[in-house]
Amino acid sequence: SGGTTSGSTVLGGVEVVFAGGATFGTTVANATQILSGGVASGTTVASGGLEFVVSGGTAVNTTISGARLELAAGA
Repeated sequence: SGGTTSGSTVLGGVEVVFAGGATFGTTVANATQILSGGVASGTTVASGGLEFVVSGGTAVNTTISGARLELAAGA
């Protein structure tokens, strides 16, 4: 809670951002980013990637390229 990342690359893994957390300028490729109450800004979701925004999560300025963005109810 309350953590921040900047300029990260997630390859073949999972990044979960909980309430109070934030990530900036992340690249997600063949991986998943889950926003569960957290904030992601400037994310690039590349080939094979998934950004999943659940209730309370916020995605700002996301770029989707050969990937998916999924929004759950309440997101």
